[in-house]
Amino acid sequence: MKKVLVVFLAIITTLCMAFGFAGCSLSDAFGGKESGKTDPPVVDPSGDDKEQDGEQKPDGEQGGSEQTEKPKPSLPEEGYSENGLYFYLLSGGESYAVSRGKFNGSNLVIPEKFNGAPVTSIGYEAFEYCSGLTSVTIPDSVTLIDYYAFQYCSGLTSVTIPDSATIGVGAFLHCSGLTSVNLIYGQ
Repeated sequence: MKKVLVVFLAIITTLCMAFGFAGCSLSDAFGGKESGKTDPPVVDPSGDDKEQDGEQKPDGEQGGSEQTEKPKPSLPEEGYSENGLYFYLLSGGESYAVSRGKFNGSNLVIPEKFNGAPVTSIGYEAFEYCSGLTSVTIPDSVTLIDYYAFQYCSGLTSVTIPDSATIGVGAFLHCSGLTSVNLIYGQ
């Protein structure tokens, strides 16, 4: 009876896993193209009367006369600043998150912009175990300090945060030297 039960549970578990993960792929889970999103339609710049799939347009429509939006210049998906901070593009492609990267200084000033786009987030575990860090200044553009962003920064003594920022769970966990937190009220 126990063998039958174990086999039955194994089959149920396998089916649950197969159907539970059927809509996901590894690229979705690890930063690939988001599920359900499609590429924007391609407009033929030649003004040809044929649609993309080769079909004729209905009578009365002229090719090339439609107004098309100019595409936004695409931002680099990632990059480093002069002081070694690592920035990566957030979904939506209009703002960046920041992470430690190669930064090993003691006074961290997060910039408001990177490559002309706002920096709106400090990433998950972005500066954890950065024991040489003593002060952090966060600009008004940052609206999220993600989970555990500064955990175990034992040398951190002073933080300046905008009042608009949401602070994630454990963002300053085990920052035993932290003695000053300044909230800056927006304009």
